[in-house]
Amino acid sequence: MIEMNNLIKNMKIRKKLILMTSMSILGMLIIGILSFVLMGRMNDTTRVITSTWLAGVNGSRQSDTEVSDFRLYQKTYVTAENQAAQANSLSELERLSNEIESTVDTYMASVDPADTEGLAIYDEVKTSWNAYLTLHGQFMQLADRGDFDGAIELLDNEGLTSYEA
Repeated sequence: MIEMNNLIKNMKIRKKLILMTSMSILGMLIIGILSFVLMGRMNDTTRVITSTWLAGVNGSRQSDTEVSDFRLYQKTYVTAENQAAQANSLSELERLSNEIESTVDTYMASVDPADTEGLAIYDEVKTSWNAYLTLHGQFMQLADRGDFDGAIELLDNEGLTSYEA
């Protein structure tokens, strides 16, 4: 340590300036390289978030809207004043059911097979939607028999509980 101090003290000013400048440049170079490496990692993480997580969030928001619309068209189906309005509601129900299935399948395609939490969410959503479709089948049977009050009661009780699940 003492020899290092003596070595620095015995250096000429020019050599000291060159040494300080070299150390500063080396430090900035190391910081620059680290910055590029860390920015690359951050970019990879951001790419995963935008391609996977945000797709799931958008799919969740979209499916929530679609299921709400589905329930609205169920009510419209039983309260329709004529056959044309009822047929329109039925076609919208079929379209929305297909869209919900598509949204759920799109979410599944974005889930990493190693992501157990994502797979569990998918299974829960799929199970809940299938349970709601079973309830929808019961609703349609009641409505087709002309029991509109029973169909609305089913939607307002069991349907609401299933929808909120």
